[in-house]
Amino acid sequence: MKKNISLILVLIVLGAHLACGTAEAASPWDTILNAINGLATKVDTIKNMVSGLQLSVNVNVGFCGEDAAVQCTDSGPGSGEGHTFEAASSSNHNPVLITVLVTRMDGSQVDGIPSENFLWDQSIGPGPGIERCGDLQDNVGCGSFTSSYFIYLGNGVYTFVVHPSAVGYNWKVAKYGFVLTVIDNNDGNQGRALGEIVIKQ
Repeated sequence: MKKNISLILVLIVLGAHLACGTAEAASPWDTILNAINGLATKVDTIKNMVSGLQLSVNVNVGFCGEDAAVQCTDSGPGSGEGHTFEAASSSNHNPVLITVLVTRMDGSQVDGIPSENFLWDQSIGPGPGIERCGDLQDNVGCGSFTSSYFIYLGNGVYTFVVHPSAVGYNWKVAKYGFVLTVIDNNDGNQGRALGEIVIKQ
């Protein structure tokens, strides 16, 4: 009986405290609600981390010297002078191959991402800058086959080529930093990666 009376007194005191709570001290219910809101925020953060894309980027400056690829020919509109079947160097402006593996956080491959969802931003390094061959503005720049500018190889692997943005402008012996952003149209998830093109000679 004494235990029941004690419990009732506790509940009465708690109820009075809730009814007459001051602005200075948060009520137990406010504490609980704040904890729930904080947990929801953490869940959203974890969800965003899990649902994002992972990018693995490989840069091949010797691309044109390894294979007589159409992207390295000098016959395409806007390609200008200087494209040869040699590695990219300060004596030319030959294209560099960028290969990207796109996966989800669980490691599964991401298929069917279109070229326009690979956002290229090269703003670190000497000017005038590096752009994707066959960029979305004029679709010219390397070789004569626009379908060769961007290729999906399967298994989440995509390739495209880049070169100096000004016609006839050669590479410099330098490091060109870039940021690549990839967006999956199916669910809006995206991933970003920082990469570097290194011209040694």
